Amino acid sequence: MKKILLTGASGFIGMHTIPFLLESNYEIHAITQNTDLNKDKEIQNYNNIYNNRIKCYKCNLLDLKEQENLICKIKPTHLLHLAWYTNPSDYLTSLKNIKWFKASLNLLHKFELYGGYRAVFAGTCIENTESPYAICKTNLRDSLNIIYENSYSSYVWGRIFYPYGIYENIKRLIPYTITSLLQNKETFFTKGEQIRDFMYVKDISNAFVKILDSNVEGEIDISSGESIKLSNVIELIGKKLDKLHLIHLGKMKYRENEIMEIKGCPERLKKEFEWSPEYSLNKGLDETIKWWRSELQK
Repeated sequence: MKKILLTGASGFIGMHTIPFLLESNYEIHAITQNTDLNKDKEIQNYNNIYNNRIKCYKCNLLDLKEQENLICKIKPTHLLHLAWYTNPSDYLTSLKNIKWFKASLNLLHKFELYGGYRAVFAGTCIENTESPYAICKTNLRDSLNIIYENSYSSYVWGRIFYPYGIYENIKRLIPYTITSLLQNKETFFTKGEQIRDFMYVKDISNAFVKILDSNVEGEIDISSGESIKLSNVIELIGKKLDKLHLIHLGKMKYRENEIMEIKGCPERLKKEFEWSPEYSLNKGLDETIKWWRSELQK
């Protein structure tokens, strides 16, 4: 059986990869925030359905010795590396990005050392920009490209564009907008002229597993290829909730060095996998709103 080490398994994207990995017959070795599955209820539900094929570990991946000990114990054949520092308030500027860069390189080295042969790493749509987060991700991508030129194993850099959906951090744009409006709170934004490429989280997770389970290599944009202004997304949510009167665009300043347009190119996904997203923005927002409505009622 294929044996995968899944980092960031209890994270926003990682959790959603689990059913797709199980359907593809992986034995999952998941690094989560809790080894007690009763606390990771979604993972426990998947484990019950799929005959206990998920094993959870609590591991500090920034501790290189602890990291190596775990890989030596598991000896995974596949690696899906999604873990990183993602606190919305400071992930762009935090120096923890440097630690994650070093830890990720070590992870690859130990993965290969103990027999791993297929790795997929999560990139970001803001590579080649100036924040510590972007610089560290870009340097990791470039380092991996060099390493894999002379490697027996294969690797893909899956460049993530703007994910949204259930379980997203409430401080992010879409859940902030939904939860604020559901609670009848006034919401304040920039003019919203930024152009972004959104994809529902289940589609992103599905694409990652398709890529992992293939022989393709190199860099792949995991994106819809469709651009939309943030103001249009915000107003669409307002219309769905009949709360447009609570939305105030243009009341906040853009961040310093704001990138005004970010759009992916999903041609490799389409051509090499004959893959397209299942969720339109409308459908994804409907599911996300339904989930947050339920969460707020608990």
